[in-house]
Amino acid sequence: MPLIRSTSKQAFKKNIATEVKTGRPVKQAVAIAYSEQRAAGKRKKSSAQEHSAHNSEMASAYEKSVAHTRQDLNPARKSRGIK
Repeated sequence: MPLIRSTSKQAFKKNIATEVKTGRPVKQAVAIAYSEQRAAGKRKKSSAQEHSAHNSEMASAYEKSVAHTRQDLNPARKSRGIK
């Protein structure tokens, strides 16, 4: 029987029960259930929320780089008032 990929406590308990019924030791069944729970949590984070956070970081990095290039670093131009 396939295991349930979910972060809920109920799914965790069912996964342990399933593994114990198939003859695995309890400690190994718990380890497998934790592994499934961890995998389910990672999958949830890799959705649109992670992509939007990445896009926000990239946008702020771009703005910083553009602001740096916009600054006039030539002192001669600054003294003449040229922008």
